[in-house]
Amino acid sequence: MPGPLIATVVGAAQFLVLGTNAISRQVVQNIELRAYYRPAEFPLDVQWSPLVLFLVTFVAGLGVVIWMIRQIAGAPPSETV
Repeated sequence: MPGPLIATVVGAAQFLVLGTNAISRQVVQNIELRAYYRPAEFPLDVQWSPLVLFLVTFVAGLGVVIWMIRQIAGAPPSETV
């Protein structure tokens, strides 16, 4: 059975590989589209209502996660068979 150290190393390696893949994909995409698409040339138009809705939903979700963690932390230990 692999120990916790091996599992941690494998998880960290997978995280590193996925992160490197995402970054390299974005770099290649930017290089390929540089001649056709320049985001800095477009005007900035902030849409406040979706941003506010997202932030309210995000804070509510954080509240639910915090509540769940408190429920788990305060629960009595279960009896195992």
